[in-house]
Amino acid sequence: GDIFVTGPGKKGLIETVAYDGATGLRLWTARAENDYGAAYSQPATIVTSSDGLTVFVAAFSKDERYSVTAYAAADGSVQWRVAKGSSIFGYPFIAVSPVGNTVFFAAESRDNGLIVAFDGRDGAALWRTRYDGTGLGASPRAIALSADGTEVMVAGNQGRHKTWIFSMGTVVLDATNGAILWANSYGRRLGGYHYASDIGAGPDGNVYVTG
Repeated sequence: GDIFVTGPGKKGLIETVAYDGATGLRLWTARAENDYGAAYSQPATIVTSSDGLTVFVAAFSKDERYSVTAYAAADGSVQWRVAKGSSIFGYPFIAVSPVGNTVFFAAESRDNGLIVAFDGRDGAALWRTRYDGTGLGASPRAIALSADGTEVMVAGNQGRHKTWIFSMGTVVLDATNGAILWANSYGRRLGGYHYASDIGAGPDGNVYVTG
């Protein structure tokens, strides 16, 4: 029943706050340093583990780095933190498996969509996959899991840097190994610009994208 909020704080610190869901009482505040000295860091996504014991925060820094930090939900202590430099552009997005504690991360890296799976217990990388938007470039804007947690779904824009012809791109991956199961796009042949903004999984197994 607790509520967790994250955002940029003073001097670029990443601040995450926990509140009692019944009373609004602040339980703890955690502050993460910006390891790379950028002007600021802005967290993009916060999720809790399926068992409610861990809070995961993804952040982006101006110098093209990303971080994923795991906090104990009870007191805000850092369980693990992964910080990487991978030519990241734009905000990173994360989701957590409905069963177990696998954390899935997506962001734009070198004109491609970078998707990484982390072990929620220690932050070890389980797999990494890049999606190039069928050669047009890809920029993730949302990530979700299927109801049973077996598939990772990422929606974003295609053609951001290479062609400037935007379409909504969707890629679905096997959650166990990162293999791409299928990819599709919408809007390229319609002309104009089409921006994906969110993705969701239906209980019927279908994938829904809006933008």
